[in-house]
Amino acid sequence: APGRRLQYPTVGYPARVRSAPPDGTVTGPGDVSRRMFVVDEPGPRILEVVARRRGSPLDAVLTLRKSADGPVLAQWDDATNKLFVGTIPQGECDPVGLYDFAAPGEYVAEVTDRTGHGGKGYVWWLDVRRPTPGFEVYSTRSTLPFGRKTSLKVEFCIVRRDGFDGDVTIEFPDGVHSAAPCVATAGVDRVSAKLVYKGRQAVAMRPVKLMARATIAGTVVRVPVTPCDEYEQAFAWKHLVPAASFVMNAAAAPPSGGKQRKKSPPRPKKDSAGTMR
Repeated sequence: APGRRLQYPTVGYPARVRSAPPDGTVTGPGDVSRRMFVVDEPGPRILEVVARRRGSPLDAVLTLRKSADGPVLAQWDDATNKLFVGTIPQGECDPVGLYDFAAPGEYVAEVTDRTGHGGKGYVWWLDVRRPTPGFEVYSTRSTLPFGRKTSLKVEFCIVRRDGFDGDVTIEFPDGVHSAAPCVATAGVDRVSAKLVYKGRQAVAMRPVKLMARATIAGTVVRVPVTPCDEYEQAFAWKHLVPAASFVMNAAAAPPSGGKQRKKSPPRPKKDSAGTMR
């Protein structure tokens, strides 16, 4: 079965990688670095390379084989992410894929540099794990200043992890309403909402939470939306810079019932002699 290319979790990397020594090094131009691993039983597995996200200059290409000289089972080059979070330089260069193994046994992960470079710093780590479908949601602004008669447009970016492709619904704080349900349907990775504040009480500047909801394997999962602000770098690359929290302030909503109609002044009347009075 061909491998499927996936998104990677944009902030951080698998826990095993944080303290483990590298699994391999592309030691020079054209070098091929290999690592053998064992699959204990048939089924799908995630294969994720970490290099750029840990400071390695490696632009990794991951190839899966049954043995070092066996045929190619699958190959992945870059994650499918279309957004960049934080200051990680070109983190999408780390490939991550899904492969359905038909049989247990030993397999070989083969890593090369896409640009043909190499050296002692071109290290990489490999994480092989069973899929745990999930999602992450990031905003493009962290401040929510609501005027009395104004609306705010806020965009939300969805990262789908380990093959999850269900609907994701954004939930807003009390008093904040979206003109339409804010739902990222299957295959959608960016959705926007036009927000207004309808609370009767003004709100001073304070932190708030936004949540995202989805159903995974029959279970409702809710995760916090990560507050970010979108910036452009070098007039080309847009990336999201995480903030400590969402902050919101709002003026009280106008009273219901619309504008009150002004009373017209009384019209002058004529007396019996025809004089206006």
